[in-house]
Amino acid sequence: MQKTPANQRLCCYLEYIAFSVGIFGVLTVFHSWLTYDQVKLVNFIVPMFAALIVGYLMAHNKVLQNQLTQLANTDKLTSAYNRQFFDQRLEEELDRAQRYDLKLSIIYLDLDHFKQVNDQHGHKIGDSVLIDFSRVVRKTIRESDIFARFGGEEFIVLAQMASSDSAHALYLRIKDAIDSHTFEVINNMTFSAGIAQLQKDETAVQILDRADKALYRAKENGRNMAIIAD
Repeated sequence: MQKTPANQRLCCYLEYIAFSVGIFGVLTVFHSWLTYDQVKLVNFIVPMFAALIVGYLMAHNKVLQNQLTQLANTDKLTSAYNRQFFDQRLEEELDRAQRYDLKLSIIYLDLDHFKQVNDQHGHKIGDSVLIDFSRVVRKTIRESDIFARFGGEEFIVLAQMASSDSAHALYLRIKDAIDSHTFEVINNMTFSAGIAQLQKDETAVQILDRADKALYRAKENGRNMAIIAD
C-alpha cells in the first residue's frame, strides 16, 4: 500500500530521531573511554567539525535554492527567461520608470518564416534554431536588459533606461549578430521586430500591445526589419 504524505513525513521524523539517538549513544560510549586530555581535544574538534558541516549544508542549500529559482524563471529549451518571469519584471520596471520618470522600451522579436523551418527540416532543427537565436541575443544585449521567450518563435527584450532610438540601436546590434551567425542546416535566419517606448501612465498591457502592433507592421512590410510604434 502506498504511503500518504503524512505517513512519509512521520517515517522521516522517526528515522531522524533514531539516527540522532544512535549517534548520541555512540558518542557517549566513546567519550567515556577517553582520558582527560583526549576529552579536551575532542571538545575542541567536534564543535569545529560541526560548524564546518553546518556551513557546508547552508551553502549547498543556497546553491540548490538558486538552481530551483533559475529553473522556475527560465524557458527550458532556450534558457531565456520565461513569460511569467518577464511579466513580473515588466510590472516592477514599469512602476520604477513611471515613479522616477525613467525611459524604458520594449523590443518584440519574431523569427521570419519559422514554420517553414519546422515543416521542411523537422522540429529538431527548429529547436536548434531557437536555441542558437536565444544564445546570440543573450550575448548581444546589455547586462541590464531582460530577454525572454514569449512562446513559439516569439521573444521579447525589456530595455531599461532606453529610448526608442536606443532600443532601435540595440535591435541593429542584435540583427548584425544574427546575420553573421550560421544556423544548423538552414544557415541564415532573419527576424522582425516591433519597438515601443514607455509613455506616461502607460500600463504593461498597453506597451506590449503597441510593440505587438509595430511588429505586425514590420511583418506586413516585408519582414527582416524593425518598426517603432507611434
